[in-house]
Amino acid sequence: MYARPSLYGVSDHPLVSIILPVFNSAPYLSECISSISQQTYVNWEVIAVDDGSTDGSSSILASWESSDERVHVTTFESNKGIVDALNTAIGLCRGSLICRMDADDIMVSTRLSSQVRYMNAHPDIHVLGTGAELFREGSTETRTVIHACDVGSVHLDMFFNCCLIHPSVMLRTCVCREDDETVMNKLQYSNQFPHVEDLDLWLNIIVHTQFKMTNIQDSLLRLRKHASNISTMQRQKQSDAARATAQHHICQLTGSSPAPEVLDCLMHPDKVAPYLVMEAGVALVEQLATALCLHSTHLTVTERDSIQDAASKRIGQLAAMAMSLYPMQAPTMWARWLRRNPRAQLTQLLNSSVGSIPALIGTKEPCLKDTLHVIVFSKDRAFQLKEYLRTLHELVIQPSSVQVQVAVLYYASPPFQRSYRQLQKDYPKVRFVSESSLGHQLVELVRANQTEFTMFGVDDVIFFREFNVSSAMEVLRTREDIAAYHIKLHPGVTYSHPADAHMTVPTLAPVVLPDPCEPCMSWTREGATHDWAYPWELCASVYRTQDVALMLDAIVTQHGIAEGLGHPNRLEASGHQLHSRIFQDRPMCACPRDPVACAITVNRVQSVISNRIYLECAVDIDQMDAMLWEGARIDTGFYKDKGFNSVHVGDFVLEQTSKSPP
Repeated sequence: MYARPSLYGVSDHPLVSIILPVFNSAPYLSECISSISQQTYVNWEVIAVDDGSTDGSSSILASWESSDERVHVTTFESNKGIVDALNTAIGLCRGSLICRMDADDIMVSTRLSSQVRYMNAHPDIHVLGTGAELFREGSTETRTVIHACDVGSVHLDMFFNCCLIHPSVMLRTCVCREDDETVMNKLQYSNQFPHVEDLDLWLNIIVHTQFKMTNIQDSLLRLRKHASNISTMQRQKQSDAARATAQHHICQLTGSSPAPEVLDCLMHPDKVAPYLVMEAGVALVEQLATALCLHSTHLTVTERDSIQDAASKRIGQLAAMAMSLYPMQAPTMWARWLRRNPRAQLTQLLNSSVGSIPALIGTKEPCLKDTLHVIVFSKDRAFQLKEYLRTLHELVIQPSSVQVQVAVLYYASPPFQRSYRQLQKDYPKVRFVSESSLGHQLVELVRANQTEFTMFGVDDVIFFREFNVSSAMEVLRTREDIAAYHIKLHPGVTYSHPADAHMTVPTLAPVVLPDPCEPCMSWTREGATHDWAYPWELCASVYRTQDVALMLDAIVTQHGIAEGLGHPNRLEASGHQLHSRIFQDRPMCACPRDPVACAITVNRVQSVISNRIYLECAVDIDQMDAMLWEGARIDTGFYKDKGFNSVHVGDFVLEQTSKSPP
């Protein structure tokens, strides 16, 4: 077993001050602080402010303070509210980076390391949010939320939708405090707009400073929804306050205050509004985008262009809705949008949504029989990608009659780019596509794909037993009622890692296939739970390529490319929402009879939950990257022999003798 070393030295990594306002959070507080204590990044301090709690939170905080010298508690004798708690905490921070956290949420173990790494690599970014996995008390259902991940879009969209998830944010201390002083400057949280103190601060930054804000796509926070959330208890007041603060800051930026109904039209685009209100909304978006570009001289040309792109997207959404609601008047708005010359892909998307041109992927050339296209997603994990490719080539058997193409869609942060270049040399027959716009690139891969079947993969998956890929292809070719072949599943899977829950294996029936196909099982999704209920899964599943094209079509039409396909988590979540439409005539799925593959969840650059599998072992991606150059290999024999009850495995075992890359 690989032992986790001490990952960070204090002198090499900045101190992160985690500000934690607490008010009557006893049911969740220990789990929250425990998730902080399990961070792979260890140079942090917690500044907890007990805002007059009366439910036992104080004793929980005292216990943590006495057991971990990095936890510091300040107590208010009475409840002063979250704004005072936050500002007090900021004033006590010693770190150069401040991390927000709420007492009822859970940090993914790699959150701090991921955000610190990004902030170090992008010194021009001052405020950084992440994606989040929303979960509700008493339910196993989750939803992933990921906002825009470019500076221009965040700065424009902020006026219509708070696109930074507050407890996910990391910001530089200089944003909220004078350098080398403990005196708060004007950029502190304010009570001027109750319930939206975060939105008010972000808009204040956009309008009054030269600081930049953005998000990273990774879901690094588990956001708990329950009856005591402010967003639940004060939903209407929060909505009214959001509109009021947007009005205030738009007036400061442009000199004029928009009508409330116009802002409502832009903040709630799914609600029907009069045509004249929608037309005024278009004018406001154009005015705001122009004012932002003129005001934001600190932004690069690309970032200012992305402001205009974000404006075009919003105007296009209004124009598309207007075409369906007001066909006699809408052509004027449509023409106004077209004059902005948006990108060709977006033009196709929005035209397709009102039926005036063919769908984005839609019609395809006839597929080539006995062909498989493997699409692998990878981010900053070159070693694990190498092991995926190695085990794919060594253990996934393909008859001579089957043609397999492999494409890797990857994102490499600067520290890992050298490793990905090495992989391209090691695997010259694999097509490597550096991610610039994942949604558009995925669409292009599928559009150009004439293979009969498509298999998705993720870099932390390994194959540990020989598997005849023609088995999956034969199942999908002969059984029209089967939607997908899930390679990671097998009859022994009784625990769901994403849901942290045990599952009942559905009734499985053998699928009769000709030799030399592998034995496999089928089941009906109806009544199944968690892993057994998902027809759309991107880690290790095979689909008919035409079904993949139809799914992407539906996602793009429903959500747009950026929102629906901009990140693997979004792609998977969007597919879950639409699977009943695409697979309505395919109620079943299939899997191997014997275990073939698993995901090694020791190092997650996207989302993970704290549970017993993950916490057994965690390996930092810098340490993992070094293994690539050491020629290390994962011991597939260990996984083949041990047997697991989950498709996600927390054990990380290397071969005893390191070998050179293939």
